[in-house]
Amino acid sequence: MWTRVQLKENAKRKLRNYYWLAVAVCLVVSFLGGGGGVPSASVNNSMNANQVLEHSEGADVSREITSDPFGGMRQFLKDYEVPGYEYSYNFTPLIVLVVAIVVLFALAIGIAISVFVANPILVGARKFFINAGSGNQPRIGDVFFAFKGEYYLNIVKVMFIYNLKIFAWSLLLIIPGIVKSYEYSMIPYLLAEDPLMSSKDAFAMTKRMTDGEKFDIFVLGLSFLGWMLLIYIATMIPIFIIPFIGLIIGALVAQAGSILLNPYIFATMTELYFALKAKIYYTDNNVQGGYDEVC
Repeated sequence: MWTRVQLKENAKRKLRNYYWLAVAVCLVVSFLGGGGGVPSASVNNSMNANQVLEHSEGADVSREITSDPFGGMRQFLKDYEVPGYEYSYNFTPLIVLVVAIVVLFALAIGIAISVFVANPILVGARKFFINAGSGNQPRIGDVFFAFKGEYYLNIVKVMFIYNLKIFAWSLLLIIPGIVKSYEYSMIPYLLAEDPLMSSKDAFAMTKRMTDGEKFDIFVLGLSFLGWMLLIYIATMIPIFIIPFIGLIIGALVAQAGSILLNPYIFATMTELYFALKAKIYYTDNNVQGGYDEVC
């Protein structure tokens, strides 16, 4: 049986050998891993959006410039009106349509980057920490191992299903989504060790590994709140001391603090993976043992 203290102690002991390389990995993961209304108006044969000033018969027509950004377009269209018909030039639906298209396009690009770039990078980060925690030589290139041809599509597919299932459960209620996020939490680690594992096997295995462990995993996550609170305080100090420049300094402190803390969190969660994997191994082989024997 594993304990939080045991996982953290093992993580810190192993992390001493590769901490700054782990910081570089977390830096890579950090960078590669994530309107207003307009006036409307109607124009017809008897009313122009711009005032027309007639100076004299045969004189040039002078138009008053207004604050309406579409005034010129309305006047252009008015010049081609057919007498006897009433026209209305309301550009609001067009603007709404354009904004909707831009937002949907940006959302699609964001999802594509998450699915095809960020998810494989996150699996690669687990690969790095598994190698390091197992005593193998960690390399920063491990972060990109998922992009190898024979692995890539399967990792993309399984991680997409993983994200989709968590999202679907979250739509029901917040609590089921959180519970399922813990149940599925070992999938990136499983793919890091077996990148050709099917989605069916991955979900079955992570369910077995986290069965009866989800609350303890939740408490393990809470145990890092002290470090996160310390980073938050360090972020707030320059903001209160130097109102404007402090915002920039605070943002840099927050980013740096997260990158420096993340290796410790990654290493600890990797030790958790080892513990849960050991539980399955000894259960399947019907022998006594556990995390103590393998770590």
